[in-house]
Amino acid sequence: MSYQDSSDSDSTIQEEDCHPPRSLPVPDDTPKTRFDPEQSNFQLRQQLQSKADEYMASSIEESIEQTSEYSTALGQLVSATVQFEQICSNSIQYADE
Repeated sequence: MSYQDSSDSDSTIQEEDCHPPRSLPVPDDTPKTRFDPEQSNFQLRQQLQSKADEYMASSIEESIEQTSEYSTALGQLVSATVQFEQICSNSIQYADE
């Protein structure tokens, strides 16, 4: 069956043009489980705690290394101070003679 447009004698409209095309079924890829904000928050807290633990461990290791370096430097400074005191003491003894 066809209809003719009164304004334009050359154009005909087919009946099937008046109906929208059938849509194809859309696959249902949605997860079957319902979103649980408590579970999501728990997982995020676990991830955050894990990252915080890694950061703290790394920070503690760096602090230990720095403390070790400072301790070594302090030991060298004490040793140099003792040597300096001995030199000063020897100089005073020679000056007194």
